[in-house]
Order: sequence, then C-alpha cells, then structure tokens
Amino acid sequence: MEGKQPCFFTNEDAEVDMLSSYDGHIFRSQGCGRYWLDNHSALMSTGNSELSSQTKLNCASETVKLNEMGLTPYWIWSEQEAGNVETFNEKNVVIKYFEDYTDIPNDYSSKSNEILLLLAKKLEKRAPFDFVPFTLRDMYGLKISSKQEFVIWLKPLLEWSYVRLTGQGEAFLKQEHKEFEKQFADALFTSPQVSLTPSGWQAVEKETSQNPNTAFIAMAFTDNEKKELGPETRNSIKEACEGLGWDTKIVDEEEHNDGIMDKVVSLINKSKFLIAELTHQKTGVYYEAGYAKGRGLPVIHIVNKEDLKNCHFDVKHLNLVTWSNHEELKERLSNRIEATIGKNK
Repeated sequence: MEGKQPCFFTNEDAEVDMLSSYDGHIFRSQGCGRYWLDNHSALMSTGNSELSSQTKLNCASETVKLNEMGLTPYWIWSEQEAGNVETFNEKNVVIKYFEDYTDIPNDYSSKSNEILLLLAKKLEKRAPFDFVPFTLRDMYGLKISSKQEFVIWLKPLLEWSYVRLTGQGEAFLKQEHKEFEKQFADALFTSPQVSLTPSGWQAVEKETSQNPNTAFIAMAFTDNEKKELGPETRNSIKEACEGLGWDTKIVDEEEHNDGIMDKVVSLINKSKFLIAELTHQKTGVYYEAGYAKGRGLPVIHIVNKEDLKNCHFDVKHLNLVTWSNHEELKERLSNRIEATIGKNK
C-alpha cells in the first residue's frame, strides 16, 4: 500500500509511504495533513470493528490540531495492540489510540461559533475586513464532514450579520437551487469569499474573553519512565497562581467529551496566560507553550534546575524560572507572575 491511496479518515487522495522502522504507513493528505497508521489497526477497521464515520471525523480533527502544533499522530487501534510502542521514542510523533475517540460526540451547538473564531484567527495578521478562503483542513479540524455542511453552519453567521460575503457569494446563496449552493461551497474553499463585520468582531471579543481570570498550566503528568508524577509540583504552581487571585486549569483535571487536543486548545484560548513547566522535557508542553505564544498570550517557562541543561535550545535564551525545591518554586513563580502579569483583582 504505497503511492496514492484514499485517506483513512476522509477518503480523499493521500500520498502513502511505508514506515521504515514500524509496521505501518505514513499518510499525507490535503485535509488531514500528516499521520502514521499502524497496519494491524487498518486491517481491524475493515472487519467487525469498523470505525464509524463520527470516529473517523474525530480522528481527522485530532490529526489536524496535532499537525498545527508540529506533531504527527501515530494511530493505533488500542493500547493493547501497541506492540513495540513501549520502546517508541520518535521526535514529534505521538501515539494516539482509536478507542479513545469512539465515544466523543460532535458538539453541533457550537459549530457556527467555531467558524466565527476560525475566521478571526485567519484575519489576525491581515486587515480586519479582508475576505479569506477556507481549507479542507479547516473543515475537518472543526469536525465538519463536507463543504455543503460547512455552508449550513455558516448561514446563521450571515443571518446574525457577523460575516459578509463577496458579491459572487451573495449571488450564489440568493439562488434556491442546490446546484448554486454547491458552487458556493466549492468557491469557499478555492477563493476568498467571507469576511467578518464589526458586529462579528464584537462577537469574537465576547467569545474569547469569557474566562480572563485563568492561568493554563502545561506540564508533564509522567516522568521519562512513564511513572505518574506526584502532586507536589502542580500544587506549588497552583498555590503561586491562586495566591495572586488567578484560577488555574490543567487539562487532566477537566471533565470533557472532546479529544485531548480539542480541550487543550479550548482551555488555552480562554486563559489569560500560560505556565509551561518544562521539567521532563515533554514535547506536548513545548507545543502548548508555542500555541499560546502564537495566540499572543504571555508564557512563563519554569524548570527544575537539574533539568535545565536538557531544555530545548530555543528556550534556553529566555528568562526561565528555575527551582530546586517546591517552596522555592512557589515563591519564585509567584514573584514572576506578580511582576509580569500582576495580581488578579
């Protein structure tokens, strides 16, 4: 199975190559991006354990979000099927299990708002009322299965006057014939057709400032031998934040029905700043910090002094908060937050 093959999740064309060191293949598609697929899992999915269309959409969305953070998922059926994953240590590749994405429902009630926020993100480095196109990756990232469905979720934003269309787009939608709607759906993904209005920007501001009292904490949950870490470090960080009036969010303490990256992105988007605890050098912590920085959030990097030498070269030049014991961590982090973020009154 090499060359052009259907994407495992969306059936669109994908470039496929065999993995050299593992029993699987690398897929690259326009909609999902880059992912690895375990061969045994692919075989299982064609039998009695076939993945549902919603599960595939969940996995496609997770793949898009991981790619945006510079990570490549390696999709395996379940932890029991992992085989040689115990010794897996590929840089920027993360193991993902299909079984973790089988029961995640699609949150249809927020779909139009998600498109609104996506538009705002696309316009961050452009003029506020520019017209922009969408991509298949945008569509699958929002767990939307087709261009026609995307148009349906876009229409309420038009009715609320949050977005506006080009003259061509308006002409398409004024026609009731389905063929014109299909033409508009195709145009959305090939040329700039949609922009925000002043009312739309107000709605974005309201949506993104729902929880300005929160610090998101990105940290390792296991050590390098995959042993669960004790609560001392997280408690010290939380106490430093809460002592200055800031609430804290850590993804493993939150109840959710989403994929883990969906929840991480959602929590970061609703936070005032991020604390990146780099000890144990987990790739996910670095990319969560990078995502927050890209969103314009202040990021405070902290690390145990014994692990400082192992930090990535691109953060070593930063003014890291280093610590050798948990009392020192609490005190030094509190001082840094007060000096750079301030107290939450």
